[in-house]
Amino acid sequence: MIFTIFAGCTTTYPTSKTPQITITQPQNGATISGTDLMVMIQVSNFNIVDKQGQPAVSGEGHVHYYLDYNAPTTQGQPAVPPTGVIWQTIASSTYTFHNVTAGSHFVSVELVNNDHTPLNPAVTAKVGFTVSSQGGGQTYNVYLTANGLAFNLSTITVPAGVTVLVHFTNNDAGVPHNLAVYDSSARTTNLFKGTIITGVSSIIYTFTAPAKPGSYWFQCDVHPNSMNGNFVVT
Repeated sequence: MIFTIFAGCTTTYPTSKTPQITITQPQNGATISGTDLMVMIQVSNFNIVDKQGQPAVSGEGHVHYYLDYNAPTTQGQPAVPPTGVIWQTIASSTYTFHNVTAGSHFVSVELVNNDHTPLNPAVTAKVGFTVSSQGGGQTYNVYLTANGLAFNLSTITVPAGVTVLVHFTNNDAGVPHNLAVYDSSARTTNLFKGTIITGVSSIIYTFTAPAKPGSYWFQCDVHPNSMNGNFVVT
């Protein structure tokens, strides 16, 4: 990655409009199953924009996510860790780390300017968590998002008989959604019915995948005609 710093572009903020960042997932001290870690944040008084490498503009920028590394906060210097650190720079309120090993970990996040430098003062958050033993690969993570009355996935594929953890995010403010799994598009038999949540919010659904491989059906029970897809068991 190439980072460009524009001289004289340090941004400061009045106290009443200080940007804030909170990690909503995982929770501090949580135990996580599976090798994928989805980090979700909430941000206030700051606009997340995809203008990486452009001059710093007060009130906007993007997010840096770090695994097992404290967010760099040196003013005027890009918040970039040394080679070998697992991290990501992205204009998004979610990011998923893959192949996270079992054991104790922490994740830190930082709001940064368009030119990757820390805000002034720096705005960071950090939580610790534990990844449990994978139990022979019997836990399978799925990341599902509702946005604009549509799911981000049209097909969900899982191995037969595994414990499925669906990390569900409802980004439709004030709109209720859920995930439900049925035997087919005819919806004769309900195999799993998740709690309906109203956006913007998130939840983790846990259930056991059917033991028999085949093509099943998933949907939002509130909007079944527009939010649905194939639930494939292999």
